[in-house]
Amino acid sequence: MIKYEGTKHNPPAPVINITITVPDSSTSRDISGLIDTGGDGTLIPMSIIDDLNLQPVGEWDILDFEGTYVGTKTTYSANISLGDINFDLIAVAPFEDEEAMIGRDIINELTILLKGKEQIFEITDP
Repeated sequence: MIKYEGTKHNPPAPVINITITVPDSSTSRDISGLIDTGGDGTLIPMSIIDDLNLQPVGEWDILDFEGTYVGTKTTYSANISLGDINFDLIAVAPFEDEEAMIGRDIINELTILLKGKEQIFEITDP
């Protein structure tokens, strides 16, 4: 089980260490990622996209929580690992924060057990 992060997040939240790797390369960066059940896709800091020189692969229309269109974001191809669970060629969008937001594009491929009262969680690959 992994302990919720309560220093940056109030109330505490499920945050996991992830590795972002350039496809077809061993160049990577480790970063923390918030498990974001409300997010359709995965977002990573623009600084990581720039640092790794990730390549653009498309665009996403961005909607706010009410479904109102707020703009378009370029997406970039990355490999993402959560421990020993790997996701290759994931389209990610840039985010102006220090940690990633792991969206349902990844979450829906996993089994995640959140124990909010105990402030711990577990991620398994079914």
